[in-house]
Amino acid sequence: MSPRGGVGVASLGRYLYAAGGNDGNSSLKTVERYDPHVNKWTEVSSMDKRRAGVGLAALNGYLYAAGGFDDASPLDTVERYGMGVDVVGVAGKMSGGGSGWQDE
Repeated sequence: MSPRGGVGVASLGRYLYAAGGNDGNSSLKTVERYDPHVNKWTEVSSMDKRRAGVGLAALNGYLYAAGGFDDASPLDTVERYGMGVDVVGVAGKMSGGGSGWQDE
């Protein structure tokens, strides 16, 4: 795993995921997965957007990366990662420029 600050962390299944953050130079869109059974980090599919200060949560077999900010402005989008298919996609938008959820 690469050193970073402002990273989002959540567990899903038997893994721990670290998404986004900032490496001291720029915001990141990389996602890494930790397997405690073999003590190893592996890079998985990256997010579509660079996100530092991202909120990361697991729900119903998916990881959701919400808000955060890129190197220029706050983000109001949510991305969804499916562990079984190793795919990231946009799941929706939030109201308030990354500070709250949009009603569905």
